Amino acid sequence: MISVCDRYERQRPEFKPEDIQNPSDFLKRTVTWMIDDAVAPETSRLFLEFWILAKQYEFGTEIIERSYASAVEWLITALGGCFPYSPQDQREQAAYYMLTISEGSLAVFSRSYQRSVDQSDMVDFAVAGIMSILQTR
Repeated sequence: MISVCDRYERQRPEFKPEDIQNPSDFLKRTVTWMIDDAVAPETSRLFLEFWILAKQYEFGTEIIERSYASAVEWLITALGGCFPYSPQDQREQAAYYMLTISEGSLAVFSRSYQRSVDQSDMVDFAVAGIMSILQTR
């Protein structure tokens, strides 16, 4: 299972600060990737299995916690390149918010049935919320 986490971490897109021209576009690309990845069948199955393991075994909890900690670290670093004047605690809050959006999307949108809303409809709302966290207070 640990090798699965390592492989998943390597699949994350790399956003270099010099590639970021517009913070809003960066957030939109990142949130879109996170949501689309969360609802992909292979990802949703993988995390469902992790959650089941976490309920039964300590090593399952460790896998979930490692995965989330890695994602938050990745996001804080990426947000730092995009919002260098935003304080560390705001970048951390934004990272957890982004992770919550991704995880919530997995729970709501990974099952296939008809609904009037698509996961892509959530991106602009998410970006607005993230921007409100990261703008210097």
